[in-house]
Formats: sequence, structure tokens, C-alpha cells
Amino acid sequence: MKLRIKGNSIRLRLLQSEVATLAEGGIVKESTSLQGASFSYQLAASDISKVELKHNTLYIFTQDDQLKSWATSEDVGIYSTLPTENGDLRITIEKDFTCLTSRPNEDETDNYPNPKASH
Repeated sequence: MKLRIKGNSIRLRLLQSEVATLAEGGIVKESTSLQGASFSYQLAASDISKVELKHNTLYIFTQDDQLKSWATSEDVGIYSTLPTENGDLRITIEKDFTCLTSRPNEDETDNYPNPKASH
């Protein structure tokens, strides 16, 4: 799972196996070390969409029925907006497609096939 944060938006890109894990009720998480501290982020299904930041971990929850429907469809992403005290937070959860140009040091075996690759 890849994380991108820009302004008031959070974007997650998920591999095929990660989408399958979520559809089965699992949790997908990643972490990185930053000068002796750890930062983690995780995505899980819930009754409601929400975002929480606790103890150096960003928790992102999306609606279970929406997640299951997306996982088995051709839809690229789930797009939602959550109101916060600092304005709306846009959350994007997308399937991660293979790149159209080769990236020699990147393993894309679990990415979704890029629909533009046949053009």
C-alpha cells in the first residue's frame, strides 16, 4: 500500500492482494522508521468512514459495504470527503496499476493490469 498526503487529501494505492485482504475483513498496514521513531498507517473496513491519528499511526476506515463492492468491481477507486475542524479532508483509495513505462527497481507483479497498456 502506498500513501500520498498533499494538503487536505490522503491517497492510498493498493495491490491486488491488499484489496483481497480488505474484502475478506482484514487490515492492511505499512510502517516506516524516521530517525528512531516509527510512523505507521493502516486501512480497515468499518461501519463508518473516518480517520484517526494515534500514537504515530494514521488509521483510515472506510465503509465495509462500499469496500466489498469496490473490491469485486472494475471501479478504480473509492472517493470520499470527511468534514474536519480545518475543512474537508478528501480520501482516495485506489487500485494500484502497473506503470506504462518500465521501472527497473520496482516489483509490479501484484499490481493491477493497466487498462491503458493495450493502447
